[in-house]
Amino acid sequence: MRAKVTINSIFKIGDLAMSSTIPYGDQQAAEFARGRPMLESVLQIWLDCISNALGKRDHVDFLDLGCGPGRFTIPVALRLGYATTGADLSEEMLAQARLKDGSGRVTWDEQDATSTTYLDSTFDAVFMSHLIHHFDDKQLLLGECFRILRPNGVIIIRYGDWESIKDDVEHRFFPGTIAIDQPRTPTIDQVERLLGLARYQSVSTETITQIGYETAEQRLACARIKFTSVLNMITQTQFDQGIGALENYIANSPNDQWLLQDKMTFTYGVKP
Repeated sequence: MRAKVTINSIFKIGDLAMSSTIPYGDQQAAEFARGRPMLESVLQIWLDCISNALGKRDHVDFLDLGCGPGRFTIPVALRLGYATTGADLSEEMLAQARLKDGSGRVTWDEQDATSTTYLDSTFDAVFMSHLIHHFDDKQLLLGECFRILRPNGVIIIRYGDWESIKDDVEHRFFPGTIAIDQPRTPTIDQVERLLGLARYQSVSTETITQIGYETAEQRLACARIKFTSVLNMITQTQFDQGIGALENYIANSPNDQWLLQDKMTFTYGVKP
């Protein structure tokens, strides 16, 4: 089942994605928050999505896998009241998260997402935001999540599916990113199929279109600091050319709403 929703709020997609081979967050920790602003009202939207996926439960053991500096982890613990663990491969991201966690409500763990140290059936929910595309063996990742979920546990995947992002600002103005992202970024159909192969049931998908920036200049500023992993993976020449092309486009079309938009997809599945 799929649904599409439009949200006119300020939110920038993209979180640290935890790789089983390269701790990308160690490279980007200093720029993470500046490149990914989020309004309070929009954060609440995502918290509602998480809560709705889980339904009413007396207790929830929640894992934010690839948690970065805790931008979702800490609010999940404080507002939803879940017993929350944040796991990431990046020591730098975890250090930032611990500093922000004034309540001490979250357990922070350094983990490899495809081979965690958690026991079988540990969590009621595993949440991943912008993580799945960083793994060549996505089936291994989903299988590990299945292992550590309890029966009736829910996997929640937040991502930009390829059909939604292939003509966004980053891919249009930095075409070198396409050769990197297209092979690794799944479509909705692929994610749903992978979940089925991993034995998840009741799979459901929701796509959200949102205004992600207040101004085109804000988006340009985020691009300049290479706020997404793929901008760090193209050559400097490709990056410089893309920045120039984006600057020219904004100068000629500063009010183009497409510059402000992002799409996010949530796909859920239940462990029987």
